[in-house]
Amino acid sequence: MAEVLAALEGAEVAHLATHGVFSPGSPLLSSIHLDDGPLMAYDLLRLRRPPTLAVLSACDAGMARVPADGAPLGLAGAFLSVGSRCVVASLVPVRDEPALALMEVFHELLAAGHPPARALAAASAKTGVAGFACFGYGDRPVPAARP
Repeated sequence: MAEVLAALEGAEVAHLATHGVFSPGSPLLSSIHLDDGPLMAYDLLRLRRPPTLAVLSACDAGMARVPADGAPLGLAGAFLSVGSRCVVASLVPVRDEPALALMEVFHELLAAGHPPARALAAASAKTGVAGFACFGYGDRPVPAARP
């Protein structure tokens, strides 16, 4: 987990393709699975320079619970709360092969200079894969984005 957190620091684009779990009762306990254990939403709150764009290709990674007086809590909300400009994440369970097809087209469009929201919409239309959403400022291109 420490290596992943270190790699996230200062990245323009971070893409995590893994298994995810949303914890509706305790959204900061939502996690994505890494080889050395879970990366919890609360772990992301330690990031000082989060990625500009975080792409979470993991089941339910975009799910959140919003307290009456606060910001959305969950994985995507944690990235946004520490300063990521945009998060692309799934709102539903996703299968590996369709998610891969979608993400290949998404990253090609992103590298060509399309803003994340437009790249995601076009990739979804081209592949027929739905279930991913763009959170935050997805209307601006990401500098130096590479596939």
